[in-house]
Amino acid sequence: MGTLYRRTKRNPATGEREECGPWWRKFYDHGKAIRRSTKKHEKSEAKKVLLRATMQVLEGRLEGGQVHRTKFEDSWRT
Repeated sequence: MGTLYRRTKRNPATGEREECGPWWRKFYDHGKAIRRSTKKHEKSEAKKVLLRATMQVLEGRLEGGQVHRTKFEDSWRT
């Protein structure tokens, strides 16, 4: 499984740390920690995104960041 968390920032008026922004997910794929934004502000919706990512890891279908990138050399092939 993984974890959900929110990033924090310091409130300039009080000096205290406050959670802000969307929920982030942290999960593991073959021992490597992967941290990605869920782009959700509701925790219940973020849990669903985390569950989907966990299921993809277990099924071996997780797409990495390099999957959708096209190299310059690939554009010359016909």
